[in-house]
Amino acid sequence: MIFNILNWIARQAGYAVCHQIPERSLVIGGRALPVCARCTGIFLGFTITFLALAISFGGGGARRLSRVAMVVVGALTLPLLIDAITSYAGIRETTNWVRLATGGLAGAAVAALVFPLAAGQLAKVTAARQEPARPAFAPTLFLVPVSLTLVASAGWGGAYGVWAATVVGAVIFTLVVLNLTLTTLVLERVRAMVASPPASVLVAVSMVAVLTELVVFNRLHWLVDRLL
Repeated sequence: MIFNILNWIARQAGYAVCHQIPERSLVIGGRALPVCARCTGIFLGFTITFLALAISFGGGGARRLSRVAMVVVGALTLPLLIDAITSYAGIRETTNWVRLATGGLAGAAVAALVFPLAAGQLAKVTAARQEPARPAFAPTLFLVPVSLTLVASAGWGGAYGVWAATVVGAVIFTLVVLNLTLTTLVLERVRAMVASPPASVLVAVSMVAVLTELVVFNRLHWLVDRLL
């Protein structure tokens, strides 16, 4: 009963951001994940990369990337674009694992672009914890997808639940970071007129905004499906 409720919540959250076409989704334990393989890669790639950068650099990241870094980050999105365009155009067939890998690279690229903008706000959120950055621990975050893959390949009955919860958590995390970053940038523009609220308030507002967005996008997706 509880599993069914959690699975319904996961699928509704996924429905808000993804087409959920079964044949384009990874199947774990006989069930398709709440988002497609490409979205799974994008959201996991963003979450893992952003957390790795946060652990490595804390709130001290530069305000913008260097030109070389921008070129590298841009290059990470090319595999997704090439895979999507060539497969949709019928030039070649792709697979879910290719979608997952190219999505992961693109998600990592977006995280690298967003992190410098979010670094200042991140410093405020974590100001109470004056711990030094520990770059050596950042690479261990990339064991997450490896561990998930091993769990799935082992045929464990709870593999789907672990994957689904991780992916939905990555979706929510990504949207919260993007909302928080956008809110911070807007406040910087109007700082002369409006005092900046505490970071904790901004985080709370971002989380409420994400829940609202998921509900709205879910209903919009439902409406489009009915009209088409």
